[in-house]
Amino acid sequence: MGFGGRRSGFGIGGTFGEPATHERQQVQLLFIDRASRDKLVEIRAQHEARYSSADFLPLLFDAGLSGFPDLKAGTRHVTVQLP
Repeated sequence: MGFGGRRSGFGIGGTFGEPATHERQQVQLLFIDRASRDKLVEIRAQHEARYSSADFLPLLFDAGLSGFPDLKAGTRHVTVQLP
């Protein structure tokens, strides 16, 4: 907010209310062939929100493993319904 005339001015800035918080939860799964030690599949699922909880961890595993074992390479976005 600000106002002013030709040679003077006044301004106010800053954050009002609670500071914005941002939390990220992430699970990562790595499947390795026992015999050859080759990496078969690497899965990473993450959730970003203002607030999070340990209640989201099972949902992250569900999202990461959805479609397994027929996973396509690359990034994909999965929507999981909250219980």
